[in-house]
Amino acid sequence: MLSLWYLDDGLLFGPPNLVNEAWKTIRDEASKVGLRLNETKCELWNAKDRSLLPDIPPTVPNGDPRGLELLGIGVGNTSFCNEILRKRVAQIKEAMTKLDIIDDPQVELTLLRCCMGFPRFAFAIRSTPPTQVSEAIQFFDQVMEETAEERFDISFSERRRKQWNLPVRMGGVGIAKAQDAAAPAYLANLVDCGDMVKDILGTPNMEISANPGCHDTWEVFCDLANPPIQLPTAVEDLLKGLKLDPAHPAGETLISFLKKHKPPGEKTQHFLGSVVQTLRLRELLASLQTHSPTQVEDTTSPEGNDWGEEDDVSNDPCQEPAQRALMRILALTRGNRDTGYANSWLNVVPCSAHGTKMNKVTFGVVLKWMLGDVICPEGQCPESSAASKRCPHALDPWGDHAVCCPTGPSRIARHDHVNATWLATLGASGYHVRAEVRTGTDTRKRSADTLVYNWDKGSMAAHDWTISHVLRAQGLKARNPDPDWAIKEAELRKTRTENGECMARGIEFTPLAMDTFGGIGPQATRAICRVANHCRIRNNSDDASKNQKRLAQKLRFANMKSTANQIMLRCFPANPHNGANAQERTTESDAPQRHAPRVP
Repeated sequence: MLSLWYLDDGLLFGPPNLVNEAWKTIRDEASKVGLRLNETKCELWNAKDRSLLPDIPPTVPNGDPRGLELLGIGVGNTSFCNEILRKRVAQIKEAMTKLDIIDDPQVELTLLRCCMGFPRFAFAIRSTPPTQVSEAIQFFDQVMEETAEERFDISFSERRRKQWNLPVRMGGVGIAKAQDAAAPAYLANLVDCGDMVKDILGTPNMEISANPGCHDTWEVFCDLANPPIQLPTAVEDLLKGLKLDPAHPAGETLISFLKKHKPPGEKTQHFLGSVVQTLRLRELLASLQTHSPTQVEDTTSPEGNDWGEEDDVSNDPCQEPAQRALMRILALTRGNRDTGYANSWLNVVPCSAHGTKMNKVTFGVVLKWMLGDVICPEGQCPESSAASKRCPHALDPWGDHAVCCPTGPSRIARHDHVNATWLATLGASGYHVRAEVRTGTDTRKRSADTLVYNWDKGSMAAHDWTISHVLRAQGLKARNPDPDWAIKEAELRKTRTENGECMARGIEFTPLAMDTFGGIGPQATRAICRVANHCRIRNNSDDASKNQKRLAQKLRFANMKSTANQIMLRCFPANPHNGANAQERTTESDAPQRHAPRVP
């Protein structure tokens, strides 16, 4: 007989006489310590003749002959497993209908990602072969998509839908698609629990493939991870640098595939899931490649490229240009082991006290900004300078002009927000700092956003932040897309204009560059690592890498929040001639549903 227990829940499998004897033993032994069996919560399954179980009272109900429910998971035939799992999805859907009580998209997205959505569904797909619950999996994905469209006001084109389901480290929002996650989750569970299953069943030589559904699920996984898509060399090099190389399981077994490709120490489910998600990212990037022979074959122009509009949407004015979409996705996918990923600001815990909270209008704009959705209505930029001179340029639907417009004070405000975050961090880490310092007595120019008096072995350093925009025409027209071009250029420009003056006064000059999608320049990365290590020593901590990533995350959050505010000042101004504090005065009429996020 097989006896399995988890805390106070137990299962007894075996011939009727042994099950009856085990029931009697449990009942008698429990009564000796003041416990009793709750007969109404017990269930008798597949008992064809109850007369063979005389000690089990008739109050114990007979279970569904199609299968049994164990810890909320169906074990039985396909119809039974789908029915059990659909009930769970229905509960998840019911919980999601309460999100309007919160009415805060940042908090709602955090709940969906961390507890209400996929996490409540993950255990089910880890425990059941996906081929048995395919209907319930599709139902779950449908519920998640409907909730996203309703709560976050995103116009979900096929391109945005693919990006939405990608992990944060691949430029997505991190709302996993169950159809992509089910096969990796179940296969990983079989591998991770293989030794335990062998011990329970007493079959030390049992192969993984002998588990129910293993073979069919492996075939599903191989179909998901179909042959890798070839991308242009420049893009392939960028993905390779991010360790997003494709791994195809053709002709291999599950175990041989893991031995050949899985990095040491990486969790099985994370690895198998990343194989599928890497393919989805490559599919998204490949969909942006032009099908026009004249564009592909034109290699004479140094500013030409192989990326253009998709054939079926080229006439849609609300469709983001493919060149812009490519650069945007590559920009969001950047990352390194020192500062984490460009999109990591999405992982912050919303908290006003920690400065990691956006109002709902701001967060709605940020989501549209990172997903390439239409933000700005058509018309001229409403911003005016201090001399009442109007900006002569028109707004574009995606907000590029709004974040680059030199008219008005909002670009300085974005820069100041990032610099204030950096200044506060330096002070908290034990550095002696001052803001906006003149480094010389013969000029009124402030060469240092932040002057650090004890930066390196007691010497002073001038830190100067600059925030650039990667989606400018110069980068979009380049033949080989490089999402870091803007921050590299910004660092060189700052060094060329400010370094000599500071060095003449014995002050080290450090240009710190960031772009509007969270990219961080090399000099800024080194500065973040130095501050994180200083914080580690000050706090007597063993790990500086966590401090590095958290500091970079906080700077990125400040940058994205300020970028959204800059877009709102121009795209939704309450007064066309005065964009100041527009986000506090925005009304529904100012922000059409097609172009703007929900507003209070």
